[in-house]
Amino acid sequence: MANFCLIFAAVFLTRLTTVLNTPISVTFGPTQLTDITKLVSETGDDFGLTTPRSAILTTVSEDDSDDDDGGESVEDTTILQTTTSSEIVISGIVVDEDIDESKVVKLKANLEQFGYVPLGSTFGEANINYTSAILEYQQNGGINQTGILDAETAALLDTPRCGVPDILPYVTGGIAWPRNVAVTYSFGTLSNDLSQTAIKNELRRAFQVWDDVSSLTFREVVDSSSVDIRIKFGSYEHGDGISFDGQGGVLAHAFLPRNGDAHFDDSERWTIGTNSGTNLFQVAAHEFGHSLGLYHSDVQSALMYPYYRGYNPNFNLDRDDIAGITSLYGRNTGSTTTTTRRPTITRTTTRRTTTRRTTTQLATTQTTTIRPPTYPTPPRQACTGSFDAVIKDNSDRIYALAGRYYWRLDQASPSWGVVRNRFGFDLPENVDASFQNGIFSYFFSGCYYYYQTSTRRRFPRTPFNRRWVGLPCDIDAVYKSGDSGTTYFFKGRFVYKFSSSNQLQRRSPISSYFRNTPYALRDGVEAVVRVDDVYLHFYRDGRYYRMIESTKQFVNFPNGLSYRDVIDTLIPQCRSLNLSVEIESCSNSSE
Repeated sequence: MANFCLIFAAVFLTRLTTVLNTPISVTFGPTQLTDITKLVSETGDDFGLTTPRSAILTTVSEDDSDDDDGGESVEDTTILQTTTSSEIVISGIVVDEDIDESKVVKLKANLEQFGYVPLGSTFGEANINYTSAILEYQQNGGINQTGILDAETAALLDTPRCGVPDILPYVTGGIAWPRNVAVTYSFGTLSNDLSQTAIKNELRRAFQVWDDVSSLTFREVVDSSSVDIRIKFGSYEHGDGISFDGQGGVLAHAFLPRNGDAHFDDSERWTIGTNSGTNLFQVAAHEFGHSLGLYHSDVQSALMYPYYRGYNPNFNLDRDDIAGITSLYGRNTGSTTTTTRRPTITRTTTRRTTTRRTTTQLATTQTTTIRPPTYPTPPRQACTGSFDAVIKDNSDRIYALAGRYYWRLDQASPSWGVVRNRFGFDLPENVDASFQNGIFSYFFSGCYYYYQTSTRRRFPRTPFNRRWVGLPCDIDAVYKSGDSGTTYFFKGRFVYKFSSSNQLQRRSPISSYFRNTPYALRDGVEAVVRVDDVYLHFYRDGRYYRMIESTKQFVNFPNGLSYRDVIDTLIPQCRSLNLSVEIESCSNSSE
């Protein structure tokens, strides 16, 4: 069988760049992208890191021996790793041990086909965060978001669905037909499963679904190249370069306006009004939604949900479908005439007025004014205590990071500045989390981590999957155990525990892993820092909470301590502010 995914990918990405002729179709099933061999690699200038080659069910070695701090043993990262008694890591994906390995291949193909990972990522998979991709795939599928290949996700892989990608590159929305002109459609080659008359009536009924709730009108015409939506049935390669895959898998595909053609896989057994086969009306109504400019919905009861749920004798559009179509075309007012009013845009231009001060300088007198140095104004988090990250360096200085700025939490006199100026110019604009390990400072942003020493401030950018396989992107907080070398990452309400050799050991809800977890921390934390050999501080919403590291037990203050308890000594300029109210900025000018 032909390499269906490769055919789709090449044609889809090529044609999608032209918005007025946008195909949105894919095939379903395993794929081999043998023609895509470009390896994406990144090299750290100072540390000599190179992204390793990787292949499905093979080993990836990470040579970090020169980069580590000596206290952490960095072993070769093997694609097949044991995580817990019930989970393993295969080719960068955490998998329930009861799941067949063939599902890993199928999942990767689906993630590529439907837009969750870049095209050809199987040849550079060490750069791809599959955990985050799976979380998004599960969200759009309306199933439990675990970030792993579990039984529910495996079942979703086998569910017939629409061929439209869930994530469309380059398309920003708002693609639609003119409101004041009837959309034309025509019939091409139809299926032999049903009578021609029956098929046409079902397709007309599918258009009527959208006509009833929007200002759209449709007009059936004789088939020609000028028709807006041309409908036809075909099997495998059927003339548009995007092959179908036989019975099951992809049922149909369509194109966005202004090429709204809809194609149906003739290998399916199309039926009307029965639970057997594939219901023509429901699939057609879904595909015509794409032809009219709608994308997929993650609402399982919506018609635009990407997966086929079987025949529904009591079919109705979901509110999500109605909201989508009316956002493009407006509601059906019952009038046969549609008037489109062009919005009036009023622009107000304000010219900047510059006042120049005239200075008269006597020949015998010269006055020099020396201004004190100015410091960057810290963001409102400096006053409210809401942090992006907190780090204690190897000199025991504690820094809070928020946006572009940092400030010290361990001294009475106010001290702050720009993060890049203090920690390294290669850092991204916003840091999600950070921790210190020996002489190394680690910073996390998006799907990458960065690190430096006290003497080397260049930051090689490295994907998570180079070191912590199974860790999702955009983490909230992190800390490293002082005794065991275990690293704990936080995202949402979960904590990810990695061993000293960077293998995922456990993923658990925060509330079940730690003892006496404060209610405020059960659905997530903002920052964590190990303040000494005994305690860690957890930060959330302007309060901090103390935990004994050795026992994993929160102590003393179940409701936390207010950041205001220490703010007077940290930043005197915040003393008079009401911290219960969001503050736009804090002045640091001397009074």
